[in-house]
Amino acid sequence: MSEMSKTWTIDAEGVTEINNSAFYECRQLQKVVLPNSLQSIWEKAFRYCSALTEMEIPSDVWHITDDVFEGCTSLRRIILHTKVIDSLCWVPKGVDLIKQLND
Repeated sequence: MSEMSKTWTIDAEGVTEINNSAFYECRQLQKVVLPNSLQSIWEKAFRYCSALTEMEIPSDVWHITDDVFEGCTSLRRIILHTKVIDSLCWVPKGVDLIKQLND
């Protein structure tokens, strides 16, 4: 990621998962736009993305590991569009979780 690119858009609708450490230590990353086809986010996917401020989780996501946002010290808000996730232990302390569920 270049210094100028602070937002990444994953626009491939066929993408179903963010793999282990996919954005590990992308310290300039402020925002990621996730595709609606996404179903899972794996270990350390956004670990130490210290400039990341907000994350929006699409409605088809059913699995997020508990260390996905470790070290994301600027993360303040997660917007969750899914009700399938049983455990919310992956939400860091001090981060607002906003549930916007579409039934």
